[in-house]
Amino acid sequence: MKPNFFVIGAAKCGSTTISSLLGFHPEIYIVPYEVAFFAKDEIYAKGINWYESLFSSAGGAPYIGEHSNHYTMKERFPLAFDRLLSYVDPTKIKLIYIVRNPLEMIESFWIQIRSHGSESVHHDFNIAVKENRGCLLDVANYWRQIEPYRKHFEDNQIHVIFLEDLKVDQCQVMHDCYTFLGVDSQVALNLPNTKLNPSATKKITSSTKSRLRNIRGYKAIVALLPMPARQFLTRKFFMKQIDSRPQWNAEIKAWAIRELAQDTRFFLEYCGKPINFWNSVTIPE
Repeated sequence: MKPNFFVIGAAKCGSTTISSLLGFHPEIYIVPYEVAFFAKDEIYAKGINWYESLFSSAGGAPYIGEHSNHYTMKERFPLAFDRLLSYVDPTKIKLIYIVRNPLEMIESFWIQIRSHGSESVHHDFNIAVKENRGCLLDVANYWRQIEPYRKHFEDNQIHVIFLEDLKVDQCQVMHDCYTFLGVDSQVALNLPNTKLNPSATKKITSSTKSRLRNIRGYKAIVALLPMPARQFLTRKFFMKQIDSRPQWNAEIKAWAIRELAQDTRFFLEYCGKPINFWNSVTIPE
């Protein structure tokens, strides 16, 4: 059994929430977790038969899908789009893409990456924005990320959702989503008014641990400890609760806005939104 729709991102824009809400519809089956099959080499190596087994519980649902934010991170996962394209018939696929204010997306994604204990982004937010732009800022260049899809899929096969609209009227956004997919948009559903995966509940790796990892011999010493001891020490001493959004350095924020502005303008025009929809990313003409 093969999917006929994909939620392709973007990261920290509500794709988990949208995917969960889609799953409430009786005509839709969506894998309840992020697969990243076409993006990650080690998962792709499991093969197509393994991938299609993920949809074995779909039953008679006419719309079958999966979601992965990795499919719109072409700098980090350059093979994802070509792999997906080689698997599907582009004329029979629908795509859903959820976005939000790019600066807020960057903030939330940095928190998420750090909360996983990863050192793929710098522990200092403002350094990370510039030094790790492929993980953060480039993902928020939505027009650039969706461009490969628009070359092979008609615009009426791509449905863009704005997180800002979802927060204002969840029912209308889901109604539009169901209409786009072609399922009954009038079906009575008791949808929870929920926000999944919120950044405010996360803990992130402290800068202390990041610095320790750079000390020669640190990894060898840690490797001697049993895993339960490592986990206890990490939770106790090296994780801190997020109690506020990252604070932008004025110079870095101005640089980020310049890097995002043109892409954001093209994207908002494509979606029929006013160019000042995200005021903080607008450069006056």
